[in-house]
Parts: sequence; structure tokens; C-alpha cells
Amino acid sequence: MKVVRVAGTMLLVLVPALWACRAGEGKLAEIKRGQHYRVLAGKTIAPGGAKGVVALRVEVTDGWKLNAKAPFIIRLESTDGIKPASNKLRKKDARRKDRHSILFEVPFTGKVQAGSRLGCKFDFVICNDTMCQKKRFQLDYPLAGR
Repeated sequence: MKVVRVAGTMLLVLVPALWACRAGEGKLAEIKRGQHYRVLAGKTIAPGGAKGVVALRVEVTDGWKLNAKAPFIIRLESTDGIKPASNKLRKKDARRKDRHSILFEVPFTGKVQAGSRLGCKFDFVICNDTMCQKKRFQLDYPLAGR
């Protein structure tokens, strides 16, 4: 009987956590379009706004691809007491990556309020068959609201 209770309790804890990790990916919206790339983002915030997950995906377009040898870095900064699980994301932190896209899921804690945002500084290289381009830019992703 105790095994059933423990297993049931584990399911009650794990299922919402797994759902939170995957929920952002299906609801990504474009937040920036650049030359030969676009950035999409989505968020899932737990009831009460005390924690959540931000999904960030960079897609390379127009026949270009991510440079496999160059670093891919996103530096994160936040406001209003929001704390991302990591302040720096690299290729090894990606949930999924291929030649044309890379997806990160960033858990965060802290109470989301009006004006709460996640600052993202992107630094990566894309290439086509004849040349490469360094992409470096910053954007703010609002955590409050839809």
C-alpha cells in the first residue's frame, strides 16, 4: 500500500514538472527576426507566478545553418527578483539542436510581476556554403502577461 502511495505522490510531483518543461515549446511566438534567423520564445508560469519555464529557440533561415564549431551563447539577466536557473546558456545546455535550430528551456524562480522581464544577450555564428556571419544582439522578453 505504501508503494502505491509513494508512486502516486511521485506522479503528482513529476507530471506537472514535465508538463511545465514541454509546455513552452508548442506555444512559441516570434520575438525577433534578423537577417537569416529568427528568435521564438514562450513561457509557462506556475499558478501564483512563483516559478516557471522560458523556452527560447533560434531558427536559421534562407539556407543558412548554425556553425557547429563556433560557440553559441545566451547570457541571461532578469529583474524584480526573477532568477533563471543559469545566467549563461551554451550549446551543451540545449534541449534540442540541429543544423538549423537550437532550443533552450530555462527554469526560473521568483514572483512574476508587471514589468518582470528576462534580458537575453545572444552571441552565435551562422554560415552558408560561401561565408559566415557573427550574430550578436540583445532583447528583453516580458514574463508578465500572455
